[in-house]
Amino acid sequence: DPLAEYASLCWSADELPFPKPDRLQSLVPRDELLEALHRVFVDVGCTLSGVDVNHCVEHRHAAGLLMFVAGLGPRKARALLKAVSTRLARIESRQQLVTEQLMGRVVFVNAAAFLFIKWRTNDGYDERSYADVLDESRVHPESYEWARAIAKDAIDYQEEDEPSNPSRCVEAMLDTPDRERELGRLQLEPFAEELAKREREREGGGRPYSPLLTLEDIRREFVEGLFKDRRAAHQRIRPVELYELLTGETADTLMVNMPLTCVVQRVQPDRVLGRVENGMTAYINAHNLSGQYQLDPDHFSCEDYVQPRQTIQGAVISINHEHMTLDLTTRSEDLAKRMRRHPDSAYDFEAEAAEEQRARVRRARSTVKMQERNITHPNYRHVSWRGAVKILEEEPAGEVVVRPSMKGPDFLSVTWKVDTDSYHHIDVREQDKINPWALGASLFIGDTRFNDLDEIIATHVEPMARLCDDLRRCPKYLQGSKHEIDAVLKEDVRANPQRIPYYLSFVGPEQPTKVLLSYFYKRPRHEYIAILPDGFQFRQQVFASVERLANWFKRHYKEAPPEPVRPAAADVPPAAPQAPPAHQLYYHQPAPQQQQQQ
Repeated sequence: DPLAEYASLCWSADELPFPKPDRLQSLVPRDELLEALHRVFVDVGCTLSGVDVNHCVEHRHAAGLLMFVAGLGPRKARALLKAVSTRLARIESRQQLVTEQLMGRVVFVNAAAFLFIKWRTNDGYDERSYADVLDESRVHPESYEWARAIAKDAIDYQEEDEPSNPSRCVEAMLDTPDRERELGRLQLEPFAEELAKREREREGGGRPYSPLLTLEDIRREFVEGLFKDRRAAHQRIRPVELYELLTGETADTLMVNMPLTCVVQRVQPDRVLGRVENGMTAYINAHNLSGQYQLDPDHFSCEDYVQPRQTIQGAVISINHEHMTLDLTTRSEDLAKRMRRHPDSAYDFEAEAAEEQRARVRRARSTVKMQERNITHPNYRHVSWRGAVKILEEEPAGEVVVRPSMKGPDFLSVTWKVDTDSYHHIDVREQDKINPWALGASLFIGDTRFNDLDEIIATHVEPMARLCDDLRRCPKYLQGSKHEIDAVLKEDVRANPQRIPYYLSFVGPEQPTKVLLSYFYKRPRHEYIAILPDGFQFRQQVFASVERLANWFKRHYKEAPPEPVRPAAADVPPAAPQAPPAHQLYYHQPAPQQQQQQ
């Protein structure tokens, strides 16, 4: 029995080999794997197939399942085997486990139903022995009387005057050819109600008790046969499974279009025989060796292109699982094909297509050469966004670089340094241009019009830069991660439980014009504040200074924040996982005039 022999390896778990049904199994801690494996031995080995005690004593290599029986374990299982082998030649009944003091009564109650003793050996049933047929079943000794009652009712058994074996009725029932039909006719509900009534009378009341499930399990045991192995039938191994066992390869490790290195072993005119890195044999047919085959297939020979012991680069065309061989190609057009892993049922093909589209757009943008613009301004630089960031690295916060935009000659980008390693890029649309290279007479950020770059810097960028400077000078400014700020808030609450501590911090490079308001009211809470040219936008209101924002928050911190206004699905670009820039929030969703704080 492979299960019993595998369980015997668990006597010492240090060198226990684990089966590997999944390639990600190595990520699971060994302790959890060991616990799951032991659970399989308990559920499958003990519950579905049971443990033959005498067989374990006679064949120690198959005694591993004994340690997984309820109430035992490695130490008690070894003690049981030793006691039986030294004191008894053979266990004749379950009751001997107690009468011979092989285990305690509590352990016996837990383990008895999973241990069976064959009452009929190869030589037939011994009349002199006192073996009970129910000792070979899943029926617990506490339920033997119920099992005998079911057997008697099923076949209308007439009990002998002096029965030598109280379970003779069960033997007669098991020998009945149509016992399944006879057992199916029994009405177990009245019997269960009678047993429950007796139990209540014996205990003088108590909690409700119903033995119906136990009676149904006994009937099932009689129908199927005593301790019939309930494991699934053995299935013949398929070629794919045999291939994976012998080669160690799976659909995730070896697949079509996968590049491989092949060492040529033999060359024939029409094909090449080689061996790849994992030891599998690979074949390269002539039409897959080179594109020259198509030009003159009649005179093409593989011997003119490769030699034995030569190392060549190929790609998998097909996998023959039955013969465990590969078909390769070395043609350049085949090597350029993309290897595709086998996705599972949860794979998001739409997200993959969207990501590929964004990658194509990024590659197209990277190949576009920015046109020289005829713009004279002290902040203008003919650089990309990376170049603008490099220029601003050593500059103080608030400095600005105007640069060309990848969107085309009718756009500019304004890069503004918000904080250390935090930069905000603003798109500027141009109109009323005298030529494609000149600066437009009308500049737009969103729907707001500006006359020139100086007006954009003075009325749009610099006000937000001053707000950022005020924020950094605020006593409640605390830069750090959410986890770090939460720890400070909890410490402040422990120091003074009557206060509502709060702190302000920049969100970070991913949202440079956003401020995080962190405060402790019953628990740590976090809300976002947008930096706009007119002030700080918080809970659909705009505050001209940090002080006014803080004063308003102190009076309204108990109020629930309003639900965020989500744009329509058609207005959301597919590659915008973060919140829209602050200038879009300001110009597309202006706060009501009556709510603005001057």
